[in-house]
Amino acid sequence: MKKKKIFLILFALLLMALQCEEDPIYENIYKIQNNSSYDLIFITEEEVIIESYTEYNIVQVSDSYSLIPPSENIVFNEITLYREDSNGNRFVIYEQEPILDEFWTLDTSAGYGIEYPNYNIWVLLITDEILNSIT
Repeated sequence: MKKKKIFLILFALLLMALQCEEDPIYENIYKIQNNSSYDLIFITEEEVIIESYTEYNIVQVSDSYSLIPPSENIVFNEITLYREDSNGNRFVIYEQEPILDEFWTLDTSAGYGIEYPNYNIWVLLITDEILNSIT
């Protein structure tokens, strides 16, 4: 009977050790949302071309919770959006360098984690009005 109790205690300890959660991962998501009537092109810093998107997410991951404004992120340092003319030539239609926090909105509309969210979403909303005011 004593061996059975020891086995059960060891088995319970093993189960508890396996149930321990890994350290959570926290994210700050920087969303470029195209609400304009234009097909926009975004070229990432890794030179990946993203064409005709409605939204594009850039993610910064950390092992501790922190609200990192766009200007303080370590993933990107500029946003440049392009359009193509009828000849296929690209031209800059929107540029943000350096990154300006006042053009980004912290999305608080969803209950990400209620008390302790594991991610924050920052949105850069691109509209016809914004694009037309620049050109």
